Amino acid sequence: MRKILTLVVCSLLAIWTVNAKDIDSGTFKNGGSWKITDQGELYVDAVTVPDYPDYGPWEAYSRYVKTLHFSSKITTIGKNAFRNMYQYWRDAETQLHIDGLKYVEFDKKSSGNVIIKDGAFDNCRCLAFFDFSYITEIGKTAFKNCYSLNNITLPAVTKIDDNAFDLCHRLFGNVPGMYITAPSKPVISNVMDHTYIDLNTNTGDAGKFIIIVVPTSTINQYPSQIWDSRDNVHPKGRIYPGYLERTYNADKSNNGYGSETGTATLVWWYVDGRHLYVNYEYGIPDFASPADAPWYSYRDQITDVTLAGGTPIIGKNAFANFTKLTTIYNSNKIKEVHEGAFKGCTVLG
Repeated sequence: MRKILTLVVCSLLAIWTVNAKDIDSGTFKNGGSWKITDQGELYVDAVTVPDYPDYGPWEAYSRYVKTLHFSSKITTIGKNAFRNMYQYWRDAETQLHIDGLKYVEFDKKSSGNVIIKDGAFDNCRCLAFFDFSYITEIGKTAFKNCYSLNNITLPAVTKIDDNAFDLCHRLFGNVPGMYITAPSKPVISNVMDHTYIDLNTNTGDAGKFIIIVVPTSTINQYPSQIWDSRDNVHPKGRIYPGYLERTYNADKSNNGYGSETGTATLVWWYVDGRHLYVNYEYGIPDFASPADAPWYSYRDQITDVTLAGGTPIIGKNAFANFTKLTTIYNSNKIKEVHEGAFKGCTVLG
């Protein structure tokens, strides 16, 4: 039976391969080649995609190319190379549609060594998935106007230049939209230059771009089933120790969204001198011991805490032994305080 299934799969792959025909192709002046198939796929086999003054030679296919696939050779994606890979069009009933590049993939590489230069994917408005696994540097306006990008992860990046993700509206909001894993803190410039726009209400608010940086040396600091230990990059660009918290509880009584939605609670925080800011949706979870709270190492430093979010629940041992804590902002909104939440806070007013 296994042999029969294997033969069937191989036959289907063979049929697909035969049916996928090249409709255009070319070579780069500095070596390498590209081709477009009638399946809407653009293949690039080169070390370097050169710079272009406006856009690459495939711009005429901007409506039809849905997937861009790089070979493992690639190390540099040039300026404006895949800019404007989208197009609006109307059907027979004059309904307006938008089509274009949606997916960018890479052959498996041994390390992260790909540089994306200025404007490389600027205005790719349909781009929803980009494999950032091997990207080390991102140039100015590289993904500007990529409206469909949402909750991206950059595990190898060392530098993000000015306005690299400007006007990527789905990356902005009250919860983190970008996650970075790095052995050291990357150089992050002003990644956006415009007000955040809520696509549901069409209203705006500045400074709501939240990046979470995950130092590889601290990923396992907390139990993996509960915590992702992280360094938080504040919207103003300052970097502080932080984490993103996820819970999958059966109901909301213990700060989780619950299995009925399958969505995780989000909690993020940062330390600014003597101030601790904690943002949550369904409150701060319970901790088995005071030392399990991710901000515990700051217990002799913090004098005031700001709580912000939806339902204010202060979990067990959340701020125990904060001996210099004097003020809790928004404390009048707290609905639940669990056992030992403020135990040992000797000067708290």
